[in-house]
Amino acid sequence: MHIRLAGAAFAAVSCLGLRSIAAQEPPARLPAVVVNAAPDKPGARKLAGVVRDTVGFPIDGVEITIAASHRRATTFGNGAFQFDKIAPGTYDVRARKLGYAPQVRTIVVDSAGGAGAFAMVPVPVPLLPVVSSAVRGGLSGVVGDTAFRPLPGAEVRVVGHSDATVTDSTGAFYIPVRPGVYTVAISQPGYDFKVVGVIVPPDSGRRITAYLAPLSHERSVREVHNLEDFGTRMAWRTVANSKVFTRTELQERGIDWVTDAVQMGWGWFGGGGDRERNDLDHDCVAVKNGGPGYIEMETLMVEEIETIEVYKALPSISMTHMPAGQGARIMNNARVSVPQVQASNSREAAIKNRGKRCALVYVWTR
Repeated sequence: MHIRLAGAAFAAVSCLGLRSIAAQEPPARLPAVVVNAAPDKPGARKLAGVVRDTVGFPIDGVEITIAASHRRATTFGNGAFQFDKIAPGTYDVRARKLGYAPQVRTIVVDSAGGAGAFAMVPVPVPLLPVVSSAVRGGLSGVVGDTAFRPLPGAEVRVVGHSDATVTDSTGAFYIPVRPGVYTVAISQPGYDFKVVGVIVPPDSGRRITAYLAPLSHERSVREVHNLEDFGTRMAWRTVANSKVFTRTELQERGIDWVTDAVQMGWGWFGGGGDRERNDLDHDCVAVKNGGPGYIEMETLMVEEIETIEVYKALPSISMTHMPAGQGARIMNNARVSVPQVQASNSREAAIKNRGKRCALVYVWTR
């Protein structure tokens, strides 16, 4: 009898306990912790900061750039960076590293200096083309998809030239080009195209390994002929109205910023050499990957592109009104008959550049 009463009492207490627990509110879900506190200001004429990922861990080896003054630094193991000799003002500071989405922060430098923090988001990394030396002369290589499978039947074309071929069943190709600087366009139905700039030296060949990603979006009518239009511009261009640089060529010259490359090209075909380097505005935009989209050039670095086309932004003349394939152009206040280069998909960039002194620039990104 005592045992049954004890058991009943235990059951009653247990029921009361369960009802008491059930009556309580469920545990609160704690919010994610994001560390984005900036460091203390470093002192006069200094700009400092720290770069972390979205979990709060510091990231080393991040490239930090100040576009306005063309300054560059790299973060340390604790994610910190610092610039000295920075005049007071407002600066757009960019952080970028392979494997993370780039970020731009506006940092104000006052009498106590300036400080800021970045929280970088990891992103999938596209496979970049690889250019290496080859014993055999000319241009050779292999084309595959991002799963490292060979792509047979891909078209490989030297832009602005008649040289072209398709890959074989193993994704390999060969084009017997002469030594020189070339831009190569690689395309395959169902995939995004790839543009690669190469220099073929006189004593050896060049080998390209390129990876095409599945088509990222359905191309608009204006985008379908971008590579074809690129080839047409290359075929019609002359040294009097344009300059084309590959990434490798610019890096060999020690040029880091796209705006510097554009200014240099403008000076060369403008007839004034380096004397005209400061004629263009720095906040111009370029046509991106054939258009119709555009990209701001002020913070764009040479390592992010494959090829740059620089043209004088003169009024376009319809091909149908050109006598025998020639177009009348105004060059340095003189009327000269030169082959006409037709701008394509450049309207959006031209509107953005309205009221500024800008060249017509096409940028092909990596």
